[in-house]
Amino acid sequence: MKFGKKILVVSVVVLIGFLQVGPVSAEATVCIGRCYEDNNCTVPAIGMTATNCPNCIKAGKYWKRDGICCSRCPQCADFKDNDGDGKYDYGPYKWNDPECCSCTDDNEKTKCNQPIPEFTTIAIPVIAIIGILFLFSRRKRKE
Repeated sequence: MKFGKKILVVSVVVLIGFLQVGPVSAEATVCIGRCYEDNNCTVPAIGMTATNCPNCIKAGKYWKRDGICCSRCPQCADFKDNDGDGKYDYGPYKWNDPECCSCTDDNEKTKCNQPIPEFTTIAIPVIAIIGILFLFSRRKRKE
């Protein structure tokens, strides 16, 4: 296989793979935190380490997620539709509220700032497309 064909194959595989998978969000998880006995979230609750906020608060404990200790559930982690739009809480699913920026967000009515894509999210497909265009232009020159 010639060098040009190898570049073409690799470029197409990278581009197709990236388009199918897409960028992966580190936040694409459900709102699971940890339960604690005290309001400083220093003494873990026995038997309730990793759980959602409503279960923890109903048990009279404190819930901690992303370094924030809560005595009540934030709106974006309480299993309720607080703003009446038919969607609730933070998460990657279609029923989750797009106004919830994180599990500890306490306002389902405020829009989130859209994150700026990482460099690799843009660079990989652009490089693959440039590689494909380069190979096609070389092929046309040879003919």
